[in-house]
Amino acid sequence: MTDSARRRVLLVEDDADSAFGLSELLKIRGYDVRVAGSMASALDELGGAAPPEVVVADLHLPDGDGVQLLARLPPDRRVPAIALSGLASPADRASSLEAGFARHLTKPVSVRELIATIEEVLP
Repeated sequence: MTDSARRRVLLVEDDADSAFGLSELLKIRGYDVRVAGSMASALDELGGAAPPEVVVADLHLPDGDGVQLLARLPPDRRVPAIALSGLASPADRASSLEAGFARHLTKPVSVRELIATIEEVLP
């Protein structure tokens, strides 16, 4: 477990296999992980009683995208966010950062890289 054991992570990923695999690996490392498969379900999680401390979001969702998700967050629910994308050009990375993501990771992401990035952006 990390020093940040039980930190709350919202994983927004519409691919069920990817979501399951990443969430299980993060849980093994001690994180409290909730999974949302759409922008709507992510917004529900973000509005809940125990909001996440960090969001890891796929940029392409069935009902929107990660950029729209960040834009719809109420100011009192803004948390660090990490973009996950299959797009890896410098322009793609810059676009994510301009949209408000703290970091941009390219799929497939290694668990080691994801955990290091989560720890880096957590307050």
